[in-house]
Amino acid sequence: MQKFFYRFSGERVKAWMSRRNLEIGDVAKITGLTTTQVAALLGGANPTVATVERLSDSLQVHPGKFFSREVVRNG
Repeated sequence: MQKFFYRFSGERVKAWMSRRNLEIGDVAKITGLTTTQVAALLGGANPTVATVERLSDSLQVHPGKFFSREVVRNG
């Protein structure tokens, strides 16, 4: 049986930003984060739960849309 884990994906956030026609500065203003923080998240930084909620609210999508499902590899 395969095991999975979920990883935050800056690429998925970028895709939703594009769909909403939002730039990093727009998301920063809406979320209350700095542009540096948003850029770090898009580059792969691990967010807190509160940050994921802010992104979810600002982009109007379910927070689960920001995570990719990956297979756990044995050894």
